Amino acid sequence: MNALTFRIRLLEPVLLGQAESGEPNSRVSLNYLSGSAIRGAVIAQYIKENGEIDAGTSPASDLFFNGQVRYLNAYPAHPETGVRALPRPLSWLLPKDEASDLAPGTSLYDFAIAIPDWSKQEPPKPPGKDNYCWIDQKGVQLIKPTMHIMVHNTSTDANRKDQDSSNVFRYESIAPGQEFIGVIVAEDSDLLQKRIQPLLQKGGWNLGGAHTGGYGRVQIDQVAFSANWKEYDEEKKEEPDPKDMSFEDLEAMFAQAELKDAAILTCLSDVIWRNGDGQISADLAGLIEGVKPDEIEAFRRTNVTGGFNRKWGLPLPQALTIEAGTVMAFPGKYYETLREMVDAGIGERRVEGYGRIAVNWHTKTERIVQSPPPPQVAVQLPERLTPISEALAKWMAQRQLENQIEMKLVEQVHTLTGRGFRSLPAASQLSQARLAARRAWYKGDLREVLTFFEKQSDLSQRKWQDARMGGDKLRNWIEQQAKGGNLNWVGEMPTVAGVKAPMDLELRQRTLARLIEDVLRQAVRFAKKQREGGNS
Repeated sequence: MNALTFRIRLLEPVLLGQAESGEPNSRVSLNYLSGSAIRGAVIAQYIKENGEIDAGTSPASDLFFNGQVRYLNAYPAHPETGVRALPRPLSWLLPKDEASDLAPGTSLYDFAIAIPDWSKQEPPKPPGKDNYCWIDQKGVQLIKPTMHIMVHNTSTDANRKDQDSSNVFRYESIAPGQEFIGVIVAEDSDLLQKRIQPLLQKGGWNLGGAHTGGYGRVQIDQVAFSANWKEYDEEKKEEPDPKDMSFEDLEAMFAQAELKDAAILTCLSDVIWRNGDGQISADLAGLIEGVKPDEIEAFRRTNVTGGFNRKWGLPLPQALTIEAGTVMAFPGKYYETLREMVDAGIGERRVEGYGRIAVNWHTKTERIVQSPPPPQVAVQLPERLTPISEALAKWMAQRQLENQIEMKLVEQVHTLTGRGFRSLPAASQLSQARLAARRAWYKGDLREVLTFFEKQSDLSQRKWQDARMGGDKLRNWIEQQAKGGNLNWVGEMPTVAGVKAPMDLELRQRTLARLIEDVLRQAVRFAKKQREGGNS
């Protein structure tokens, strides 16, 4: 496939709004540079040099509108190799208790290839919120682009700030300093080399919105043409040597023969698909004539996409999309048919990067998570903040961290207590432990919890030893948290204007104390229900 590849380095935050951005006074950016934004930047450069264009006539039609040239999404560049990342397949899952802390060496299982035996484990979950990946022979590296949060104030009167004349806006954008790899593909190499490549070599663009507010400036470099570019490397299916297999393993292999022979389709971008009735649909069974929905094993999510026409200053109609990373396992006999669709893509708006697919990009049943690449981002402030501004930014970041802890705490308690309780002590003993955790929360001192257990009688100690939360001893888990538990579940520290929220010792102790207290609250409820059920 003929392609122009290029690196995009973000000099300022980039704000590429999406259809579902939350409250009216906030905008949350996509975490990639969309093909439509890249096409718009190239069109702007073309107009700058050639004047207004007519979308219905050549060469503008061939370059930008009729699909001869397709502008793919720009995804993160590997900090060391420069390789373009791809969306993580949604069929990659792992045990629930390993999903929140994805350490190197963790195994990811591809449920589109084979479903492992989960009889003794929790239901599987996706691996955190890492959106993109790089696959090699050693395993897989996962990454999530860094986002940048900034609060802006606009007023009709520059000398007055009140609720009638001022508005506060919160923008969550792609943080500056990161690098992305963009790709433009076409069947006609002349369109790329003679028409588009000179436009890319001008060096700089403005992407997304809020250009006058310090957003959108990017640098373009490393522009290169390739006549044999591939978006992914097809992976050979695992074929174990029958000589090394037991009779039982051979039987299992033959039983799974049909699944192993599947053609694995993965969406490398959002897909807008219309079914035979002309309705937008999330069902790709109609991609190949004669395929029935029950023949396809699907791991998918849907999203809503929109857009904005700068020429007319109007939003584009919103549409349902099949989200990037969606995986569908077709019967193996359709491999060649699917493979023929890879270069051109599927669905609508392919000129803007929608509809990119891969076939048999990932065919291994298990992958080992490797250490993530070093971060690219070191946000540089345009100028040093004044002491007052720095204090305000620190306060705002701290408030964001506290709100983040509130949300993550609910998720973590649900994850921990969802495994169930067994052999709990009496509800009164659990309530005493909960009160100790609450005192630790108020004082910011976890020694309150440890002291509580040290003062327990021998009889109470024995009752606590039998208590279980999932497969763990409840008391051991509580003491581990009280001695300095892992707070990775809180996520990344929020940053406002380059000032990162501090997780000081007191906040750390209060957070762990709240986690213990909330878990014990659920344990008390469980113990009371168990007692009431036993007395009825």
